[in-house]
Amino acid sequence: MVRRPYAQSPEALSELAEGVDRLARLLACTLGPSQSIVLNATWQEAPETLTDSSTIARRVIEIPGRGRNVGAMLLRHAAWQMRERYGDGAATAAVIARAMVREVVRRLAAGAGPVLLERGIECGLAAAARALNAQAVPVGGQEMLTRLAAGVTGDPKLGEILGEMFDIMGEHAAFSVEEYVAPYLDREYLDGGRWPIRPASRVFVPESRQGLTLQNPLVLVAGQELSTIEHVQGWLETVSELPHKPPLVVVARDVTDQALQMLAANHEQGRLNVVAAIPTALDIQEDLEDVAIMTGAEVVSEEVGRSPERTSFEWLGRARSAVFTAEHLTIIGGGGEPMRIRRRVSELRARVSRPDVEQEDRDKLRMRMSRLSGGAAVLKIGAYTEREREEKKEQANKAMRVLELALQEGAVPGGGVAYLACVPAVREAMASCGDPERAAGMDVVIVGLEAPFLQLVTNHGVADPRVALAEVGRMGEGYGFDARTGQYADMARLGVLDALAVARGALEAAGSIATTVATTGCIVFLPEERRETSVNP
Repeated sequence: MVRRPYAQSPEALSELAEGVDRLARLLACTLGPSQSIVLNATWQEAPETLTDSSTIARRVIEIPGRGRNVGAMLLRHAAWQMRERYGDGAATAAVIARAMVREVVRRLAAGAGPVLLERGIECGLAAAARALNAQAVPVGGQEMLTRLAAGVTGDPKLGEILGEMFDIMGEHAAFSVEEYVAPYLDREYLDGGRWPIRPASRVFVPESRQGLTLQNPLVLVAGQELSTIEHVQGWLETVSELPHKPPLVVVARDVTDQALQMLAANHEQGRLNVVAAIPTALDIQEDLEDVAIMTGAEVVSEEVGRSPERTSFEWLGRARSAVFTAEHLTIIGGGGEPMRIRRRVSELRARVSRPDVEQEDRDKLRMRMSRLSGGAAVLKIGAYTEREREEKKEQANKAMRVLELALQEGAVPGGGVAYLACVPAVREAMASCGDPERAAGMDVVIVGLEAPFLQLVTNHGVADPRVALAEVGRMGEGYGFDARTGQYADMARLGVLDALAVARGALEAAGSIATTVATTGCIVFLPEERRETSVNP
């Protein structure tokens, strides 16, 4: 018996597929070391030069044809999600999605049922994901990390520095980027935690001085504004009575009026070496709590029953040293209880691993973990133009995210080879399926798995993609096409690697687009007069 096709709008299917295809062609040319550039015409004198796939997707805010535009926006959203979650992989996801969508359209035109086709795609994706996971190898050592970073950035020197930083600091360290207005590339390692602050007064950091280094200071952490004499007088007296009069670092939500005047007078007159810092992060309370945990202090606040007017030496924290500048407070050798610090780090690590956490929030959590663990690293990037600095910074941030994921889950052979190695597992699932339409869905996945390798060869521009695919199949598992030299080689031995999480995420993103297209019956548009004007984000 011939199964009747499901009721679908051929126009909707065709326009969705064409929209995916149009945007995917732009992203596909950026895949691999033989990538091309995309010139984005703007109202400025010179067109914008783009090489990052997720940035290209973001720049495309609309394409002609309302149905085609819906398809393009499906891919645009997936590309941006790849950037936010994994840092990389948008071009790979686009290439796989385009191949799968084309095959979906062909299968539906031949009479396949959308629901069973969708189930087959899902089964094929599950089999491929298991095969991908089985190929993963642990990532460790500077050489392996450098290769991964260089593959993401396309910059060997930047890759070398990032590989060193992650080898030294580990996956949960805090990495920040500083920009310079001149060609520059270097790194700096910090022993301790560094918080962005502003001095409560320039008295504490005069213009003529870069900053202060305070040895063996006591630390007062106040979760409220300190404004009256009574808020600080008892603390100053307590510290002044101690042998050697240790320095006092005051970290508070704010310091104003009489309290600020008293602290500044003590500092200027040399009665006590005291400084006052105000955290400048959006969530000041979290920074205050972290400083307290790292130094062994208790947050002083009337809300928690520890009024600053009641002085208790036990509420003060300690550190081996503190570096106080106009922009940062660095605490080295904090005297916090190790168990309390480990408990807070575990809480933050659990929050980082949650899938619903945005990349920006994840970076902040990692920074807090690193501060508490006592280490941080700064990548210093410089260029003459703002655009060049932004491009290098984007490359570095992307590579940092990929390295973090690779350290967590491992890496697989790059160059599309890991996907090709999944094909036998999907074929095995097809053989035991028993339903031709579900098997057709699994075949859609196989077409998608071959697509990244074929695109890499296409971008190289010398070998025939299908001939190259047959050649690596003849040579055996693990062999691929080195797009830098045009030679065939064992990708793992060559050091061409992809983070497992990125490879799996790209496949899942592409599969989601393919199943959406397969099961879409129609597209509903808003009336023209209700459509809002698109704005380039």
